[in-house]
Amino acid sequence: MTHSFDTKGTIYDMERDARYAPGAQDLLAPVKALFDEAIHTLRRLPPAERPMRARVSWDELGLGVDRPAGRGVAASRGPAPGAAEISRLDLALEIGLKLDPLHRRIIWARAEGRLWKVIAGDLNLDRTTCWRHWQRALAQAALVHALIVETGRSTRM
Repeated sequence: MTHSFDTKGTIYDMERDARYAPGAQDLLAPVKALFDEAIHTLRRLPPAERPMRARVSWDELGLGVDRPAGRGVAASRGPAPGAAEISRLDLALEIGLKLDPLHRRIIWARAEGRLWKVIAGDLNLDRTTCWRHWQRALAQAALVHALIVETGRSTRM
């Protein structure tokens, strides 16, 4: 007997149903896309190591030998992310904080595009086990995302 999301069951029963139900990948795809976009947004943010006024260098003036004139580090990063993208990044970070640390590491590493072999080696897991943890992490993230969207507010206060 499978549990529906309306009946009272444990979170593990709901996660199992979310993973193995027909069309389960359709439920997990928006959360996966959210984390993929968050990584893309993080890469486009400017570096925070120095204040803006102290960033002038010979390379940025076009006088360096390794880059063509007028092409600095910031130009290769793309346009700065907009307010909506940063809001979705905040949502992804909030969802990630509610996951287990192992699941958090796997979901962010996979969003970065790292190979299963590398992720499994870093975590000292088998590739299949690592993939199963990733599926479970996506199911948990989908549940947390649904709760956040349903309540319409954040629980970070």
